Amino acid sequence: MCYNPSMHDGDGNSAALAGLARRSGTLWREDPRGGFFPHGLRGRKAQVLELVGRWDDEEAVLRGNLESAARSGDRLLLARSEYGLAGVLYLKGDNAGALALYRRALEGFRDADDTAGIGLVMGGTGSVQRELGDLAAAADCYREQLRLGRQQHDIAAMSRAHGNLGILHCLQEKFSEAMENFREKLALAERLGDQESIGATVGNMGNVHKMLGDGRRALECFARQLEIARRLGDKRSIGAAVGNSGVIHTDQGDYPRAVASLETALEIASELGDRRGIGIAAANLGIAHRAMGDLARSERYYDLAIATGRRLNARQYLCGYLSDKADLMLLAGRLDEAEILVREALALAEEVGERPDIDKCREIAGRISEKRGVVGTGKA
Repeated sequence: MCYNPSMHDGDGNSAALAGLARRSGTLWREDPRGGFFPHGLRGRKAQVLELVGRWDDEEAVLRGNLESAARSGDRLLLARSEYGLAGVLYLKGDNAGALALYRRALEGFRDADDTAGIGLVMGGTGSVQRELGDLAAAADCYREQLRLGRQQHDIAAMSRAHGNLGILHCLQEKFSEAMENFREKLALAERLGDQESIGATVGNMGNVHKMLGDGRRALECFARQLEIARRLGDKRSIGAAVGNSGVIHTDQGDYPRAVASLETALEIASELGDRRGIGIAAANLGIAHRAMGDLARSERYYDLAIATGRRLNARQYLCGYLSDKADLMLLAGRLDEAEILVREALALAEEVGERPDIDKCREIAGRISEKRGVVGTGKA
């Protein structure tokens, strides 16, 4: 199993927030203590900071917006500020903090009957739920996001929803549905001229080609994604494109190129503070080093991935990391450790309810029993 770094919609939380600010037509807001504060301007600054990978600075700017909005007494402005901050917390892996802010923002948008804002929060909430492994809740959020976008004839909102649904279908291994949604998103992004979204979507389409075994078309997509990302200075997407190419090189047996690409992806994720990206790159490096026969280095990378998955409470990713390390321990003859790991992975897989993960864990458990000379049922 390899993990695909670029499964994100590429629209950028702060870009969506800036769109809301432009609709309000206000860059400056009056402060009840006297004077004005640059709410809209801060939002635009946050958009640039997100793109170039300065997420800590982006968080500081958006926290300033939140404090100013709270003082203003403007509930809709506060909801927009809560939504903005939630997005960067999600990028940095603070799922609990992001979810709490999304819920508060949803109340504010509903009170104001702001359909566009509600749709944005549905998308953000769905992504957190997806990260936490509740794919049914994520699907409900994304479908509502798409319904609201269609109701408002909002091309950008429909684009975001199709991208989110495509990512979800990929995780569920429904590749034809995933590709259909990515094609819809790409067409809408091209209508908007949204290069950031086009690049990320092309990368996601490359991941579908990779999962279907078409490495050549996947690499073509990742090369286009990388070209767009470099032109925009989009650091996160540069890391995703390089990391995705590394996965293909692993599949093709070109391990030196794979390791070089994946180490670059890990370095970029570390610079960004992208915990999710760190875990994915580390797991993929574990896979590459195992294939090269360096089990000790593979184990170290899996340990990093598992630690990151625990910190994020990213149950589906963590399940994969644990089962992959269990398989490594089985290969190394460390059966007790393998059994402990696969038990935890199976419990997570059953909790999430994803059949491919459950089957994988049971298959590993069966091989552990076989190695011990025990005839079992494939249960850990």
